[in-house]
Amino acid sequence: MTNFHGLTDIPRRFPETDPGREERIDNEIIVDAYGDEGIASSWYYYLEEKLRFPFKAMVLTHRYRPGPKSVATSVSQVELIGMAPLSRCGYHQMWAMGVLSLRRDAPLHFFLSDIIEIEPEEERETALTDWVYWNREQLAEIWEQ
Repeated sequence: MTNFHGLTDIPRRFPETDPGREERIDNEIIVDAYGDEGIASSWYYYLEEKLRFPFKAMVLTHRYRPGPKSVATSVSQVELIGMAPLSRCGYHQMWAMGVLSLRRDAPLHFFLSDIIEIEPEEERETALTDWVYWNREQLAEIWEQ
């Protein structure tokens, strides 16, 4: 769904299961992956190919400061320019590099799961939605243990 920024929302809520999405993830993305490192690498290269950098996005940003409310969260517009190095990414979290639209400082790293809106492009939206869907399932398994 396109919003007033001209960007597309990334879904956060899903049906209990999405068989089509699960089949794509199992048979196209992590089909030959073994262990946490193999799965992380498979996701990394899938996302690197499908996200088609650079693109504009709205991302949740977190600022840490001393005090009782130690984390302040806001939404920032960024230009995502590529995946962070594979060594920075892992089984439960992928990072992209980008620059804040208003500042144009050195590139920063952003969690892919913190991306909430992107420039409209079907393949990019599918890839990010696949990641959010799969990642929520993995995190749910951790909490159940």
